[in-house]
Amino acid sequence: MENQKDSRQGTNEIAVDASPEMRRGVFANLVMAATLPTGMVQLNFVDVDRPADGDTASGILAARVYLTPQDVMALRDMLIKHTESWKVETDGAQAYEAHNSIDPFDVAWSTTDPLGREVTMLKSVARAREALGKHLVPPEFLSTDDVKIVIEDPMRIDESVSSSTREIYYREEPEEEYRYSRAVVDFKNGSEHGLVISWSRYQKTVSSYGVIWKKDEEGK
Repeated sequence: MENQKDSRQGTNEIAVDASPEMRRGVFANLVMAATLPTGMVQLNFVDVDRPADGDTASGILAARVYLTPQDVMALRDMLIKHTESWKVETDGAQAYEAHNSIDPFDVAWSTTDPLGREVTMLKSVARAREALGKHLVPPEFLSTDDVKIVIEDPMRIDESVSSSTREIYYREEPEEEYRYSRAVVDFKNGSEHGLVISWSRYQKTVSSYGVIWKKDEEGK
């Protein structure tokens, strides 16, 4: 049982019953809305992070929620209130909460990439990916400890096709059936601090616009 505040009712709280699996939540980076013939509003929460050939992205439906138009407007008002203290960086990056900091108990590890930037793995993101059943068995499986090695010693870092704030780290391991270890890092909260949001092993390198950094070019 969890207590949640109802933004529509001021300080009133609602006792929310949820299973441990539901409390873990799911990860999504895109929300799409559609008004149905019945008048209800359908919200699709999608994880658009799977590699795709060419410029067409693909994704996984993480959750689908139905709300009345009135509840959608209440959701809109709540999000506006929630983001009042946010600011937008001058370079056009996405908004972020200035006073918000990462929960230290949620950090699995933090390390430094070849460009001197701090990259962090969050336990909550790892749990969300596990709940979605993404890349959990060989030959696609890549442990979070292996991801740390990919970040610290990649063969190259690419620009992502799906987002200008994301970069893709590749490390080649010829002895593996899927020889390319791949990790996606989002730098939307600042160019010097990134969060790992996706990882797996792949048969080939995909979903990149171009190479940002290459190991051979650094003479290492």
